[in-house]
Amino acid sequence: SMQRQIIAQREGVPCPRVRSFQGRVLRTLPDGTVYMVMEFCPGAVPDRDGITAEQMNAIGAACGAIHRIFSQLPPQGVRGFPLDKRSVLDGLWEHYRSQMAECRAEKAEKNAVGMRSEMPPEFLRALEREREILEKLSPDFLSRLEMGIGHEDFTPDNMLLAGDRVSAILDFDRSQYGFLLHDVGRAILSLALKDGELDPGKADAFLEGYVEQRSFGENGKMQVVPATNSTTHLPVRPARERDFSQVVPALRQSLRRRAGVRTKGNTPVVTSCRPPYGMDVCARLFRKRSFGWNRRAANTEPQREVRG
Repeated sequence: SMQRQIIAQREGVPCPRVRSFQGRVLRTLPDGTVYMVMEFCPGAVPDRDGITAEQMNAIGAACGAIHRIFSQLPPQGVRGFPLDKRSVLDGLWEHYRSQMAECRAEKAEKNAVGMRSEMPPEFLRALEREREILEKLSPDFLSRLEMGIGHEDFTPDNMLLAGDRVSAILDFDRSQYGFLLHDVGRAILSLALKDGELDPGKADAFLEGYVEQRSFGENGKMQVVPATNSTTHLPVRPARERDFSQVVPALRQSLRRRAGVRTKGNTPVVTSCRPPYGMDVCARLFRKRSFGWNRRAANTEPQREVRG
């Protein structure tokens, strides 16, 4: 993962440069402690409540750049490769069962001594929604999602902003082979949700920044054309008109179908959003024709091709 951070930094992704000493980046103290030194990157963690569309666009571009660069690296030897998709779905079910078993055990223990369970009802409702979502997933759902090397911890805590620019993406320790849309979904759910309400404008801005770096064409082929973006300082595709008219309706429809959602005006209000909800929303978004996908391509394993 450290090598991938070094490669990403050399290719223009805003992340700390790892300092080497005598040709080595890992150093050892006399007591055996292993450490490394990285350059300081100025900036502030994104304000989840006040983040702007411009900042979301820059974060999306950084995410797309990471995926674009990592897609050119061989996956052999990377943690998580090869990934058994069936075991992932089984793991989600096991998570639900284990959490539900703990809730029932806690309730039984409290009832035995005449006390009320302290388990928050919101948590129990979230578990019930998780079960409903898992029951609706078809066996081939995960097989339709693109695989690759991602950041895997793409949250606000691992981002630094300087104005509208991303000054650093941090903590590549969890980088591994998996579902690329996990990074996308996690960022959108972390930054475009406020008080349970999704901001479609911010979600659109993130996705627009992402596809500037990495667009999904017919049959999932990746097309990259180097250019310059003054906001992110990353190579991007030349600016062009993009049709995002289908994004918001698709997002609202997926939200209502995959999560408990009530409606407040034209804004969907999320009442629960548990995994694999984020992957589902983003997978549906990227299967829309506005991103160059078609239904036939979405139901097959994408074969990627890098151009430019």
